[in-house]
Amino acid sequence: MKIIYMDNQKTTKIDERVLEAMMPYLTEKYGIPMGEFGHRFEEEALEAIEHSREIIARSINADPSEIVFTFSDIDSDNIAIKGLALANKDKRKIVSSRIERRSILDSLRFLENLGFEYTLVNVDEEGFLKIDDLNDKIKGASIVATHIGNHEIGTIQDVKAIMDIAKDNKAHVHLDASHAYLKIPIDVEKMDVDTMTLSSHLIHGPKGVSALFVREGVKIVPIITGGLRER
Repeated sequence: MKIIYMDNQKTTKIDERVLEAMMPYLTEKYGIPMGEFGHRFEEEALEAIEHSREIIARSINADPSEIVFTFSDIDSDNIAIKGLALANKDKRKIVSSRIERRSILDSLRFLENLGFEYTLVNVDEEGFLKIDDLNDKIKGASIVATHIGNHEIGTIQDVKAIMDIAKDNKAHVHLDASHAYLKIPIDVEKMDVDTMTLSSHLIHGPKGVSALFVREGVKIVPIITGGLRER
């Protein structure tokens, strides 16, 4: 029986070229990327990671220093939203929408238990955020957390309209681009977004690795402690 897989918005098969490029670091070059005082194995790993960082940064017109590697897109959303909230505790209101991924909505519920509040913007019948509703609900918010491409119905949000309202209200913006990355053009300089989630396993890369764009100058409080890597 021939099986045809048609669920690439859930996950993708790793590309053979990706697997081939990874194999040396799973077999021979298995060091931990520690930095300038490491031995050869660590230096090889660090060099590979920095090379990857440059490629990803170039794909969204970012600086390599603005790319942080994470374990998953869920991690990236959590680190960005919770980290931004904790770094901006003077304003405890966060705005999102009713059709976000659980990694965003559950992060908001977690923050609610810490004394933050959140409000959800309505969407129309095609899944677009209602810009008028966003404009009404954003007053006093420190963060707008939403997505670019919807993971179930494929709607591509009007990012410019969202950004314009957020910037007018001096709110940070986190965008989950997991389901839009490499499917539509993404330029973080033109978008002026503060943080952005990128995913590997949705673009024929490996599971267990994703990235988070954090614009230079944007402060987030680390929510994972105990290691020196990825700041």
